[in-house]
Amino acid sequence: MAAVTIDIREYGRNEIEDSWCEGPEYSAGLWWADFDEAGVESCYIAWVGDDVAGFITIDGDGLCTAIEIKTQFQGQGVARALVEESNCWKPADDQNPEFWEKMADEFGW
Repeated sequence: MAAVTIDIREYGRNEIEDSWCEGPEYSAGLWWADFDEAGVESCYIAWVGDDVAGFITIDGDGLCTAIEIKTQFQGQGVARALVEESNCWKPADDQNPEFWEKMADEFGW
């Protein structure tokens, strides 16, 4: 499999189209459009070419409220790139201990 080029950008709520972060391409359906209700302070979106590959949302305490990668981009380093760029390597609710332990080992302090 060829390596993909991942471009990570931070967005404010009013800059995001909900269609980028929801739909059947996401297996867990973690997108929450109401940032205030979800406690989201920042959002990073991963792009591969013209395609949104995934997102990470972060609360006011700097914890990940959600991270999700589209099915076709899983296993290509997108989640790792989101964690690295956002500097958010701890979850608010640890639903994947193996992943977060690896991220804490790699990026934590």
